[in-house]
Amino acid sequence: MAIGATGSFISEGAASDWGGVLLVEDIGTSPSVSASVFATFAVAMIISRFSADHVLHRFGLEKTVKTAGILSGLIWVAGVQIGTEIAPDNKWLAIVIINIGFFAAGLAVG
Repeated sequence: MAIGATGSFISEGAASDWGGVLLVEDIGTSPSVSASVFATFAVAMIISRFSADHVLHRFGLEKTVKTAGILSGLIWVAGVQIGTEIAPDNKWLAIVIINIGFFAAGLAVG
């Protein structure tokens, strides 16, 4: 449990500390828009915490944790990678894609 908690704390810290930096420095947004990534991440954590009992009873603890961890990690990395690649051409689409990645991460961490 300690290893799992440490992993979720690292992910949450990365989302809160570095998500805004990513949008400001790499995408070129304003500081007010950069707060959207952590807000999206936090909303996803709230949703997953309220729905966790239902999901765990339906799929089981081990399957839920493994699947959520792998899928959300892949979606988070893909969202950031794709978002930074398309940012020069379409900044707002990049912000949406990056927020989708942070939403997936928030679901798994929650």
